[in-house]
Amino acid sequence: MPKLKEMSRDILGSFWEFLFPSCCPRCGKYVAERSGWCEACLQEALSVRRLSLPPGSAFTEIWALSSYKDCLEKLIKDLKYRRKTSALPYLKSLLEKAEPELVWLRRKDFLAVPVPLYAAKEKARGFNQTELIFKDWLQEKEIPLTRGLIRNRETRAMYGLSPVEREENLRGAFSAIEEGGQPVVQGRDILFLDDIFTTGSTMEACGKVLKRAGALSVTGLVLASDHDLHL
Repeated sequence: MPKLKEMSRDILGSFWEFLFPSCCPRCGKYVAERSGWCEACLQEALSVRRLSLPPGSAFTEIWALSSYKDCLEKLIKDLKYRRKTSALPYLKSLLEKAEPELVWLRRKDFLAVPVPLYAAKEKARGFNQTELIFKDWLQEKEIPLTRGLIRNRETRAMYGLSPVEREENLRGAFSAIEEGGQPVVQGRDILFLDDIFTTGSTMEACGKVLKRAGALSVTGLVLASDHDLHL
């Protein structure tokens, strides 16, 4: 009976593959590995690099794995705005391919913290996309993930705002979450996660709250950014 069940799964899997062959998420070409990328698009998408930090940054460093406009815009928008969780395996595959250039992850006992959404927005969307993108990958790497920050109110989109407007927009927007009267990030090296790095203002605001809450260090990891692509 177990062999019959295994054969049935294989037949069903083959039939499913025939109906819905694996395709590269960027160019649509057939790929042998489900949720994989073709070699050409993978080479284009993988641009692991350390981003430039502003003077006095709360971060030790911030790393980006890919470009946004050229490579991941459609996948991320499908997930965030169209709730297409079918994008997640492709993003996880990219994370796995980037691992050889993320050796620094082993140097500290990190506690991962995703950028928080405002509660009403998360309820409407149904999930925090940053948490979903990184969750399984972090679990496989045995890096714990926790919600260390809360977003106190909705904020405006940062693009197009002046530095003064960005500062005002983010003032008091984030707070550290406490357990037993102490911030959950206190005394920990934090791996702060976001899906996209644009102006960097939101990350900096969160980083400062994390440091004030007693984090030993804050390192950023973002899936996509169009900054510093020349590096």
